[in-house]
Amino acid sequence: MHCKSCAYPLWNITARLCPECGVAFKPSEFEFTLNSVQFCCPSCRQPYYGVGEKGHLVPVEFDCVSCHTHIHMDDMVLLPTQGVTEQQTVADSMPWLNRRKVGRFKAWMGTIGRAMVSPGRLIQLTPEEASVGEALRYSVASNLIFMVCGLSFVGCMSFMGMGVVGAMGGGGGAGRVAAVLFSLVFSLLGLGVGFTVFIGLWALGAHGLLRITGPTAGPLGRTMHAICYSSGANVLTAIPCIGPYFSWALGVWWLVSAILMIKDGQKVSGGRATLAGLLPPLAMAGLAIGGFVLAMTVGTSRTFTTTMPVAPPGLVVPGIDPSLPSDAYPQAQEITSALIEYEYQHDGKYPPHALALVTGNPLTPADVILETLGDPGFTTPPILGVTPEQFTLLPEPTQRALIEQVEQDWGGLPEPVAHRVGDYVFTYHGVPADAGELWIVIQSPSPARKQYIITPFLVGLRDGTVNPIPVADFESSLALQNELRAERGLRPLRHPGDVVE
Repeated sequence: MHCKSCAYPLWNITARLCPECGVAFKPSEFEFTLNSVQFCCPSCRQPYYGVGEKGHLVPVEFDCVSCHTHIHMDDMVLLPTQGVTEQQTVADSMPWLNRRKVGRFKAWMGTIGRAMVSPGRLIQLTPEEASVGEALRYSVASNLIFMVCGLSFVGCMSFMGMGVVGAMGGGGGAGRVAAVLFSLVFSLLGLGVGFTVFIGLWALGAHGLLRITGPTAGPLGRTMHAICYSSGANVLTAIPCIGPYFSWALGVWWLVSAILMIKDGQKVSGGRATLAGLLPPLAMAGLAIGGFVLAMTVGTSRTFTTTMPVAPPGLVVPGIDPSLPSDAYPQAQEITSALIEYEYQHDGKYPPHALALVTGNPLTPADVILETLGDPGFTTPPILGVTPEQFTLLPEPTQRALIEQVEQDWGGLPEPVAHRVGDYVFTYHGVPADAGELWIVIQSPSPARKQYIITPFLVGLRDGTVNPIPVADFESSLALQNELRAERGLRPLRHPGDVVE
């Protein structure tokens, strides 16, 4: 039994004031293990033992059997029972609220364990007057830690890749890492705000449903305690690589724990607790999925003709060749259209690197990988220190920072003639808008592939068409293309098979 203000031990003290800080106390304010404490009569020191709830005396007021003085439990002198250590007198406590004594990490892990295996007991140990703000901070911080741990492997690989690129002369390695770290800080702040809003809406929705369906034992803060402290059960999402991708399934443990804590904390039926705990997060998930699907539908329904700005006077806006079936070469056609659309939307400037097409645009790294080439073990080589697949896992600000770094790295140097992403070589650098006969992208299997089925080369032209070129005719077509490029003052193209990055 220690002072709740200064932690001074209060055993064997007759006065009801802490000798250290002067704060008043009562034995009834503390909870003890059953029979672990002697409640001694202040007059004759006759001991009594607590067998009631919280290890208190039953009854709390009576006449002493030895001196017949009328005594109350709060007037008695307390000592640990003979043979019992002070630590053994301490009753079960809510770990996180007891972190000053047991240590922050141990308390955090203890609260997580309780949320996973005994959530009902965890809410019982949480005082109703406990700080709601403290509970919210615990939940948000815990979920951020889980997410960072889950994404740590991918993040480390990205940073290592950027460092290797810089060390090998790729340039900008340290700058890229700094840019990524800077953007990650803001991403974490955004996630913290997101978690706060999510938990707050969940608690408001859950408590509203409880009040609609009947009475509750506690206020909104009690529902908040249940949802926040049950979030420790979400710890499985911290498993590197696996956790973030299966959070939709692993998060069920948090849902179940929250429902059980709502049930015991608000003393409601299992049905009411399930409705209150389950409906708000499902509704929010449904709205998020619906919004994503709507955004994707609107994005993919855009066509080249409807999104292209009006061309300046005297310039003919190229369109997609209507004689080419829309499903003949959909992958190459989509990339070609995306490039031309990007140029028109950015005042005649092509992307500094083709990966920019997947930042806030409808393309994904999967669009530049040919899955039908018979090489199932193929892994896309890293670009900008990360693979295209890893690139999509980075926050959008980080993606943009990497793309901007490419532009900085190429500043002051001749713009490259071509660069590769997966199974496509991008040749759009320097191609003017009116050069409809020039190639801007070539579908050419990556040299990193060990095997693939031989297919025709597909070339996307600046006029928006996609033409197949048989392998046997490609060399002569490449020579003709370089003649056309020379007329435009552009450097010649190498064979796409020689372009590795």
